[in-house]
Amino acid sequence: GDALGMVLAHEIGHALGLFHPVEADGTRLEALDDTPVCPLSADVNGDGLLEADECIGAGATNPLFWSLDLMGTTLTADQATIIGRSPVLR
Repeated sequence: GDALGMVLAHEIGHALGLFHPVEADGTRLEALDDTPVCPLSADVNGDGLLEADECIGAGATNPLFWSLDLMGTTLTADQATIIGRSPVLR
C-alpha cells in the first residue's frame, strides 16, 4: 500500500513536470537550485549506480529520487513551484 502510493506520487510528479533530481547513472536532468543532487562520487561500491543508501543527505529522500528505497514525501520549494505552474492543473 505505502509503496504503491509513493510510486503514484512519484509518477504524478513526472506528469506535472518534474524530473528525477539525478538518474541512477549520475546524469542530472533537473536544474532546480534547491533540490539536492547526489554526485556520482557517492557511488562507494563502484557499480556505476547511485543507490539510495549512497545518497543519504543528498536527495535520496526526495519524492522524485529514482529509487523509492528511502523516498520521503517532501518536495522542495522549486519543485512545488513547477507543479503549481503545470498546465495539467490549469
